[in-house]
Amino acid sequence: RTIERQGELFLYMHSQMIARYNAELLSWDLNLLHAWGYNDLLTFGYTPVPGMRDQFGARPPFQGWYEDHSPHIAENESDAFPPIKSLIEWKNNVFQSINEGFLVTTKKDGSRGKLQLTPEIACNWVGIVVEAENHPLQEVEPGSGEYIDG
Repeated sequence: RTIERQGELFLYMHSQMIARYNAELLSWDLNLLHAWGYNDLLTFGYTPVPGMRDQFGARPPFQGWYEDHSPHIAENESDAFPPIKSLIEWKNNVFQSINEGFLVTTKKDGSRGKLQLTPEIACNWVGIVVEAENHPLQEVEPGSGEYIDG
């Protein structure tokens, strides 16, 4: 179960993090952040601290996203990271829901429904869906038996 306005808090927290990071970049006369696409290359390398290397792995310079599995991440940790094709599909589904103004739901009997994304609830539900790894079967209303269809 999510807390009240959890999706809104998720989106707000990330927008604040980016704003603060951009302020830091400006203070050092560096370029602002830009969205990193799945086909972009990371022009600088990165090696995590020792305690995080097995889970996240190093990223050599001029390396993009790996299609399925990074050779720099231990095999037993690789299942935590979905392949690019899944990430793109999820992103497209979220954008489609926003553009169409509703989320698809599944009811107890297996039938489908729609949750209209009104201005009052849209940010909260989009935030919950984006953060869905924590609650893959989010109930529309407690006890309703109707869930957002992931």
